[in-house]
Amino acid sequence: RQLPTTAPGSLAAAALRGEAGLDGLDIARGDEEIAPPDDRLEPAERAGLAARLERCLAPLRPHVAVLDAIRALREPGACLVVTGQQPGLLTSPLLSLYKALQALRLARRLRRAWERPVVALFWNHADDHDVAEVHHAWLVNENLDLQRIGLAGMSSGRQPIGRIPLEEERHNLAALRALLEQALVRRTTSPERRARAQEAVELFLPRAGETLATAFTRTLTSLLGHLGLVVLEPEWIREELSRALASLVTHAPFERLREGSAALRAAGFEPGIDPDQAALLYRLDERGRHALRPGGEGFRYDGEPGSRTGDELAAEIVQDLRAWSPGALLRPLAQDLCLPVAANVGGAGELAYHAQLPPLRGAARVPSTPFVLRRSCTLVEPEAAASLDRLGVSSRAVLAGELGAVLDDGDAAPPAALEAL
Repeated sequence: RQLPTTAPGSLAAAALRGEAGLDGLDIARGDEEIAPPDDRLEPAERAGLAARLERCLAPLRPHVAVLDAIRALREPGACLVVTGQQPGLLTSPLLSLYKALQALRLARRLRRAWERPVVALFWNHADDHDVAEVHHAWLVNENLDLQRIGLAGMSSGRQPIGRIPLEEERHNLAALRALLEQALVRRTTSPERRARAQEAVELFLPRAGETLATAFTRTLTSLLGHLGLVVLEPEWIREELSRALASLVTHAPFERLREGSAALRAAGFEPGIDPDQAALLYRLDERGRHALRPGGEGFRYDGEPGSRTGDELAAEIVQDLRAWSPGALLRPLAQDLCLPVAANVGGAGELAYHAQLPPLRGAARVPSTPFVLRRSCTLVEPEAAASLDRLGVSSRAVLAGELGAVLDDGDAAPPAALEAL
């Protein structure tokens, strides 16, 4: 069941009601509001994209459905439903899985409606460098307490997540395995469930030599490859991304983003990212990512006395196409320039910064791609459902924040379980 999860008065709530009122922001509330995109890729570009995806995923020996989906991208008019997330330990959080499933289902429906190939693609944000945000996960331990587990020896820095290989001793992978087996395998009494729990540990646990990003790609491909999910890491299309960035930085991006932010505020909503503080793109080298923010004549590195114009930066980018990475605000635009995107699936936070982009989209002639709000789900374990039943409380009441009102209702007799306690 989908429960209402958008705050009243939020941009997401207005979008679901069709009341966002922002020019150039295309929000689709149903399949019928998504139109087939124009075919912007040349046959050679399609063939190159498909060949690269197939080559980069080949070491994982993906399901034939993945290969069929990739090869379908060679066909004229084939397009993508794109979603994505930073790679996290054990492929967490669960919303990564929900996003992928929603993209798969939407792609399937559009494929039937349009009678052309529509492929679900998951953008693995392996360029992200906020390690502290993704190097841990949460599980419910045998005492039914939430327990935080994480990788030892990892801390935030400038290195992209996709460039930090995991080591058995340094990151204490054996201890992580033992903890997971204790929490998930040994507490299970059924032989069948025990075997499945062990299979899950083997699937989700990162391996020595992998990065969190490559482990994320492997796990998602194993879980959802039979449904045709294609996972993409930005390193695989680095040169195409950089060419897109070179084009975008010549269109006064900070001024356009300020314009988009002002329109958002005028409509009564706060922008997702402040363009005056944002890193629009990063230069990559052996020391990690180096942010370029507004300053001087256009773009400036943190702590740099000088600056460069957009045209000068574009010239720097084309001189080394392997050395650049988009920030959060430019990523959707670069993605829509590089790939045949039919729709984007994302959350309320992502919508808040997509809503800042229309002026820059228009100036740089980037297609306006429909945005589809991701579904929100909560898993209720059988034990928790049984406990709530004994209390006479529905799971929906808990999730909607109504539990206090239910238990404090003076006209209702207290649940027998509370009396006993």
